[in-house]
Amino acid sequence: MRALAYWLTIAFVFTVPWENAIKLGELGRVSKPIGFAMAVVWAGSVLLRGRLRDPDSFQKTYFLLVLWSGLTFYWSIDAGASTSGFITYAQLLVMTFVIWDLCDSESAIETALQAYVLGAYITSTSIILEFLSTPDARFPEHERLTGIGTEVDGIALIVAIAVPAAWYLAAGPTHLQRSHGRRMLNFAYVPTGLFAVAVTGTRGATLALVPAAIFILWSLRRATTSQRLAALATLAVAIVVLVVYAPRGPLARIETATTATQLGGEGSALSGRWGIWVASSHAFLERPLTGSGLDAHRAAVSEDLDNVRTFKGIEKEAHNTYISVLVETGIVGFLIFVVMIVTVVKRIRSLTGWRAWYWATQVSVLAIGAMSLSLEESKSIWIFLSLCVATAAVAGSRSPAAAELASAPIDAPTPGSGVPGAGRRWQPAPQRPR
Repeated sequence: MRALAYWLTIAFVFTVPWENAIKLGELGRVSKPIGFAMAVVWAGSVLLRGRLRDPDSFQKTYFLLVLWSGLTFYWSIDAGASTSGFITYAQLLVMTFVIWDLCDSESAIETALQAYVLGAYITSTSIILEFLSTPDARFPEHERLTGIGTEVDGIALIVAIAVPAAWYLAAGPTHLQRSHGRRMLNFAYVPTGLFAVAVTGTRGATLALVPAAIFILWSLRRATTSQRLAALATLAVAIVVLVVYAPRGPLARIETATTATQLGGEGSALSGRWGIWVASSHAFLERPLTGSGLDAHRAAVSEDLDNVRTFKGIEKEAHNTYISVLVETGIVGFLIFVVMIVTVVKRIRSLTGWRAWYWATQVSVLAIGAMSLSLEESKSIWIFLSLCVATAAVAGSRSPAAAELASAPIDAPTPGSGVPGAGRRWQPAPQRPR
């Protein structure tokens, strides 16, 4: 039963990037029934085993955030939205516990990462297919390429999030355990994802890719000749595809990201969001300690933004995760949220080598993306944070010597062997949950 719960979790992670593509009537997005089945089977497996993996401080802190967010219902200025938001938060909390309990080995964690990358392939492909069918992308507000129905900025970030994961799976420390075809599939995602982000013209997702670019360059410093050739070929393909095929309109829009420091300046990258953030600051100052209530940001800023044209209400979102949490849950909730971030950072600092670099990159991509979008209810964010904490736990359970070998550069020789990569050949493959 535990094995079934694990594979349902992998299926759930796979569907998250493209969940808006299929709506199953009253059941909602395709990920919803799979997630429900995952939770039920996992709960059954826990009852049969009679034990649950001891929660990490990350899950404990998230539980406190969910608890406090639920309490905001009693003073929320939009009780209906707070109720709906609490249900979502509770579901995400269960998801983090499921991932923590089941992804307790290196193999399980990397399988989950691979599932997300494959799901992001579907999302990227849908964007590219829309571009090919409508090459003259329109650029009035909110008429950019969106692919499978997700709001354009959100879908671009989903694609961007998977880039460092794909690179890690293609060139990371356990690459010798993967087939050549699987490695090439992950290498190929990099130019595919970059092109998909480019044609959406999304500045936030583009900026979020900066840490991924640094990670890729860092990974080449001690790579073998064949690995460098593969990496350079991947980057060359990405550059050629962008230069030759990417539409000029989206690229020109991305170039305006350099105006982000102008804040509220007319025509700057943040000109629209700046007005929302000013209204958010007014809402926060009215209820600084306890906040306006979970998911009540729209109601909190509606008076200030009544004269602002909205697109399905989206322009009244905070467009910034940190501001959203602060306004909705107040200083108390925001401090709990900060403790969660600190917990994740501490787990990354406990890692070494490739894993430390990869997870620092992955979390940086999430953190930058959260500066331009309200992602506190995003499944993708919590999936990766949960996998990050799980990775640190797996690394911490090993002997120091094994941990050092597992996280060494991919061409590092075993001490005394003189053979590149020898330390990786004898290492036993971790087992999946049973």
